[in-house]
Amino acid sequence: MEKTTLKLEIELSQELAEKMAGLTAMNGEANQSVLAQIFDYKNKPNDLSDLDNSFWYYLKRFSEDSFAHVIAQDSWYSFLRDVLVEELEGMDEDEVMEFVQQQDWNSLVFRALENSNVNGSYTCNSYKSKKILFDYWGDIDADEVETNAFEEPEAFLVEVMILNSITLLNSSELDLDSEEFEDMDEFLNYLKEARL
Repeated sequence: MEKTTLKLEIELSQELAEKMAGLTAMNGEANQSVLAQIFDYKNKPNDLSDLDNSFWYYLKRFSEDSFAHVIAQDSWYSFLRDVLVEELEGMDEDEVMEFVQQQDWNSLVFRALENSNVNGSYTCNSYKSKKILFDYWGDIDADEVETNAFEEPEAFLVEVMILNSITLLNSSELDLDSEEFEDMDEFLNYLKEARL
């Protein structure tokens, strides 16, 4: 099958590049704001082919705050999976694979969510923590958590994320114990493709 290459080369200020580097999946409004700055007309390359030009306008449309983004109704466990994948992607591969090869899912989760556990918050924002808890409340297993969700929502969220992530990695849905992974990319792709 014949393939076509799309190519966009956009020059950014150092400040904007640093904003991009700090983005996470948790803050949709900030992501869209940065995209809007990237796809400002002043950054539009002048020598685009017709196809690349169409691609640029397509991406620009997604960056506009008037665009209605349809949010997938994902599950609590798919949310946890996405958080784990994001955190693991920033870790040292040898360290991750040591946990994977030992099938030490408890240690893997604690290491991946270490910063949130130390800080006592995943979102560093009480309102955002409450919103996540509200969105997934019916699916959260908090039987072993003593922290009060209403008095300390940030700490409560971290605790259930850790405990439920361990449950997820040990679950029959993922069946990780029966799999062998050659490298971190293979492991992360397996997690990403899991239907949860």
